[in-house]
Amino acid sequence: MKKLIMTLLMVTLVATSTFAALNQNQSYELDNYNPFFNTVAPQSFLSLSTFGLYTDAIDLIMNPGKITFVEGGRLYTNLSNLVTNDENQFQSYGYGSYLIGSKFDIAGISPMFLISNRLDQEKLDFNITGKDYIDNDMNGYYDEIDFYTYNMYDEYISNEKSIYAGFGKATDNINFGLIYSYNQGNFYSMPMSDIYPNMGNYVYTERDSNLITGDLIYTLDVNAIDTLWDNTNNHRIAFGGFNKLGDNLKVGLVARVGFANLKPVMNAVYKSTEDFSPWTQSFTDAINMSDSIYRNLAISGIDYNVNFTAYYWLSENVKTQTDIGYSAFAGNIADNSYGFRYYNWLEEHTMAVGIYHDENDTTETGTITGSMDHKNINFNTKAQIKMNEKLDLGMGFGFSNAIFNKIEHNDYNYIAIDTYDDGDGVQTASDYVRTATYDVLLSNEILGNDYAFSFPVAVVFNITNNLKARLGANYTLNIPDYTYTETIDSITPTNVTTVYGDGSTTYQVLNSPYTVDDGVVVNEYSIYSSTSYNYSLSFIANKNLTIDFMGFAPNITNWSNWKLQAVINF
Repeated sequence: MKKLIMTLLMVTLVATSTFAALNQNQSYELDNYNPFFNTVAPQSFLSLSTFGLYTDAIDLIMNPGKITFVEGGRLYTNLSNLVTNDENQFQSYGYGSYLIGSKFDIAGISPMFLISNRLDQEKLDFNITGKDYIDNDMNGYYDEIDFYTYNMYDEYISNEKSIYAGFGKATDNINFGLIYSYNQGNFYSMPMSDIYPNMGNYVYTERDSNLITGDLIYTLDVNAIDTLWDNTNNHRIAFGGFNKLGDNLKVGLVARVGFANLKPVMNAVYKSTEDFSPWTQSFTDAINMSDSIYRNLAISGIDYNVNFTAYYWLSENVKTQTDIGYSAFAGNIADNSYGFRYYNWLEEHTMAVGIYHDENDTTETGTITGSMDHKNINFNTKAQIKMNEKLDLGMGFGFSNAIFNKIEHNDYNYIAIDTYDDGDGVQTASDYVRTATYDVLLSNEILGNDYAFSFPVAVVFNITNNLKARLGANYTLNIPDYTYTETIDSITPTNVTTVYGDGSTTYQVLNSPYTVDDGVVVNEYSIYSSTSYNYSLSFIANKNLTIDFMGFAPNITNWSNWKLQAVINF
């Protein structure tokens, strides 16, 4: 156990010599982020189970032009299951979400609001304590005892908040409305281990003693603290209106504009102190190591959406809807997107006339600038057909073309300093300070072109006036085409300057350790299809309460999988 833990703790990102670190290309590169700015609005179980062919009141009031399409008032609570659509109320616990919302009519207008807050927090401690007895001379008696403790901890906090507020107004032929939305996500974690070696949250201590003399012959103290933050927020304003052009035709337009911001931060520190002669205070025989990473990105952008909708009634029993929309996002990775890493390794030993000293310092800084653009064109049409009093049929077709482009310019600067003193007390040609530097500017581009086709179908069984069952299926065909390009815009060789103890200086120029070829292009093209199925059950308890159910199949007796959505009508 001791050897395994020691191996995990002593693996480092930078080798013990400057040139080993450079030649092995062990560098810290800033992460690339693809923020999801288009927050999905709450959906009803009716819409989910029929793949959007049928909609409920909650789907309508989230559209500013359709708020007044909902007759009467609605009250949404924690029983409405709108935050995740996946809460299992029959398990006696949910996801820690709080929700309150309403749509009502007053003074000729229809205000609406919806507020939700979800908080998840988890903390875990893991402790190991052990002893190893060692017989060094194999005489049948233990000579040494190794005592160690390993304490690891993990903490995670996620807090998501959403606010929707607006109103609708209806006249004889025109319906219009306005909605403001705010979404915020704060994510904080302290992981036991990170993707970078040694980084995490733990404390390791080892004490080795000689059982014969009682002397402490070896100590090791390791401490690592790793914190991660991801803070997101976006503000949006949407305006929409519908105009009745005739008895069978109604058209509308909805426009939305918003600002989104993402700030991921990482701050990690690793420190270790290893003493091979702790019983002799006047004798130095130790290795000290430290490693720190700091990352602070700022990604922001503006998104907008325009959607045209036409309702047309072919007959009393056949209703159609057609949507044509265009959405876009234009974002920037700010100039202050910044990353930093500092690594230090120090070995010291007391010699006859001085102290042997070997120290390596490696510093890497990096900045990212760039842009992200996302455009999407979509066309959707559907028909709702009333077959008879007991059966409704919905059919539709959807097409979308999404174009995604992201360009990043990564500017990295490296400096490594190796200081060596042989401990003889005199500065000679065997002592030196060696400095190595190099810079590299890389560009990465992702260009995506995704075509998607969907063919949803759904049936609604009107079992009774108070009980309805819905079944839905959706066949989708996706054709994504992606191109990845990586180029080196500029790169410098490794410049090495060595100053010796006798005053002499040498200069060297080495090839850059960055081995990525200039102009790497990867094309990825694929076609795949899938069919998804869903279902729900709706029960109208009375004129003031409607309850929708999902998740009850195939084992209808397993209530722990049931999910409900309860709405109060007034």
